[in-house]
Amino acid sequence: MANLIEKELQSFSKPEENCVMIFFSAHGVPASYVEEAGDPYRDQMGECISLIMQELKYRGTNNDHTLAYQSRVGPVLWLKPYTDEVIVDLGQKGVKSLLAVPVSFVSEHIETLEEIDMEYKHKHLALESGIENWG
Repeated sequence: MANLIEKELQSFSKPEENCVMIFFSAHGVPASYVEEAGDPYRDQMGECISLIMQELKYRGTNNDHTLAYQSRVGPVLWLKPYTDEVIVDLGQKGVKSLLAVPVSFVSEHIETLEEIDMEYKHKHLALESGIENWG
């Protein structure tokens, strides 16, 4: 994963300036699974991302990063923060470049392609929020 992130960071115009936010987006689950049933998913995602970022820092990549959860459906509360809301918030805070990294998915598939590539990027959520560069 660290290799892929390093490679994708190079596609940005100024990757050496560490100005690209690494945006981890994990599949969401109903919050009750974690908060009431004790599922370790949220902690596992945090640990996974921590290990990836440790490896990147060891290699000299010191970009900021964040984690959000996508794919919520229905009326129940899902794990937060929600990916779409975080994208808007980051844009409002002045983040100009995001590298979207799907985590917790076994493979890239129609769900990740549709949500990350279409809904968040091509339907202008990122652009309308002030994020100019998306990878």
